[in-house]
Amino acid sequence: MTKKRYSGHVILAFLIAIAASVSIAQTEIAQPNFKGSIVDKAERAPIARAHVWIHEDNGRDTYGAIPDQKGHFEYNLPEGYYDVLVSSPGFAPFCKKVWIRPGVPITLNVVMDVDRDTLQN
Repeated sequence: MTKKRYSGHVILAFLIAIAASVSIAQTEIAQPNFKGSIVDKAERAPIARAHVWIHEDNGRDTYGAIPDQKGHFEYNLPEGYYDVLVSSPGFAPFCKKVWIRPGVPITLNVVMDVDRDTLQN
């Protein structure tokens, strides 16, 4: 009888360990692998009204991100090459190609300059 209780506790402990490892694995997958910030060049102030367009290189998918009030954004993207376009009214657009690889988070800190071509005198 003691043997059965011991076996039950071992099985229960094993099941708890598996559930915990699955939970940890899911948490790791959900972490953003592409993040960054957007600030203006002159004052280094965050640009919260910017738009971040993330276009998959193969042309299949386009993702969008909007920075928070501090100019920060984050996204969890599948592996691959992406064209990133950042735009905001009054600023020159910013473009960059990024490569998302498993286990290698990318941080893109964008410094946007005033769009002098559209400034009115």
